[in-house]
Amino acid sequence: MLRSSIITFVIRIASLGVNFISTVLLARFLGVTSYGSIAFGLSVIAVFSVPSTLGMGTLAVRMLPVYSDKKNIDQCIEFIWVSHIITVSASIVLFLVLYLSGLANKIATGLFENVALFLACLSASLLLLQGGISRGFGKFGISQIQELILRPILLVLIVSLIYFIFNYDVDISVPVLLGCCYRHLL
Repeated sequence: MLRSSIITFVIRIASLGVNFISTVLLARFLGVTSYGSIAFGLSVIAVFSVPSTLGMGTLAVRMLPVYSDKKNIDQCIEFIWVSHIITVSASIVLFLVLYLSGLANKIATGLFENVALFLACLSASLLLLQGGISRGFGKFGISQIQELILRPILLVLIVSLIYFIFNYDVDISVPVLLGCCYRHLL
């Protein structure tokens, strides 16, 4: 128990440092407007992903240890499949509501950007679910390292690549694509 608490503490401290450095680097590279676009795009993706999981990640933390203790691997697999189906279905319904209400068009203007926004939000939702499943199987460190340390580092790398490929022109469609890319890479 003490060992896992120390590991969690170290991961959290490292995460603060990595996030601070990545924020400074991105703001320095991109400038105020482009960094604001990236921050806005990623925050929309983060906000969208929470309700679309319908709490399945939290339920996984509660149910998977029960199924694992009973050595019932079939129920574990069934729960994982059903939770993925529920998360994907909820993401589709929520995005359709956003799209039909016109809110999605304020974020992403074209069809390609809307599809990229949907894929980024869907992958973010599945990543939240994956974190819950990892914690349900007692893999706390793995879920925290992936979420808190690797994601900001990968974000800086992908933004830097996009920054140079698109000749320093970053708009709202790039954060949407960026979110889609870096969520799938993790």
